[in-house]
Order: sequence, then C-alpha cells, then structure tokens
Amino acid sequence: MRLYFFRHGPAMSRAEWNATDDQRPLTAHGSALARHVSNRLAEMDLPIDAILTSPYARALQTAQILDEVLGSTGLLAPEPRLEPARFTRSALHTMLAEHPDAAGLVLIGHEPSMTAVISELIGGGDIVLKKAGLARVDVGAPGAGETAALRWLLPPKLL
Repeated sequence: MRLYFFRHGPAMSRAEWNATDDQRPLTAHGSALARHVSNRLAEMDLPIDAILTSPYARALQTAQILDEVLGSTGLLAPEPRLEPARFTRSALHTMLAEHPDAAGLVLIGHEPSMTAVISELIGGGDIVLKKAGLARVDVGAPGAGETAALRWLLPPKLL
C-alpha cells in the first residue's frame, strides 16, 4: 500500500489567532500552496482510495482542496486519529486495517507526529516535512511482516 503523507498548508500564526487551535485556518498563501501541491498530485495520477484528514480546520481545508482538485467526491473522511499528538504508529496500523484493500491512502495531518510516524515506519532517521510537503511511504500488506520504504519526500517548492 502507498501512503501519501501530506502536511497541511501554512496556517495563521497562533499569535494572530484568537480562538481555539483546532479552528486555526490556512492563510491565503496556505490555501494557494495546498492547491498547487494538489494540482501536482492530480497530474501524477496516483492510486488514491481515501483521503483521511485531521479534523483541525487547517488540515480539513487542505483535504477539501485536494478532494476538489481530484474530483474525488466520497473519498474524504475526517480522522480524529490524525489530530496533533494523537497520530502514532499504532493509530496508523488501525487505520490501515480499516482499509485493507486500498492501494493508496492520503493522510493529511500535523507535525511533529507525521514525521515521527514516518521515521518509525522506515526504521529511523530525521525527516523534515515542510508545510504542504508530501512524502510517500510504501508499506507491506498487513500480516505480511513489517516492511516500509520511503519512496519520496518532496517540499512544496519542488512540486
């Protein structure tokens, strides 16, 4: 299975935002960058069976942009296990078990949990995933042994 880790686009700073962190939205630049990266993903014509996203506003907005660009109505699903500090390797395994026939899943979330999970999957390493960045990790089938390979890690500037 191919996992596409898509970090949400740039959001308003905490200093500028007067409400709860879960409602902090993308900036105009963040929306534009998420759209740009989503367009590149669409051009790649990747197998995507679901778009799972943290329900936090900035991640959900990023996911909605991707869903719109892909024209993939029905693939987008809020996933509380992708919230900051809740996304772990164990949470990922549960999500994968819920999508056993998927060829590709997009996971839209936050730092530092996304790179921590990627690092654990591939056996370690210091991963840097920029805002609106993408990483692809291929994982073996559940029950077939724990195998994972980082195939690419792309900052938005390269897309």
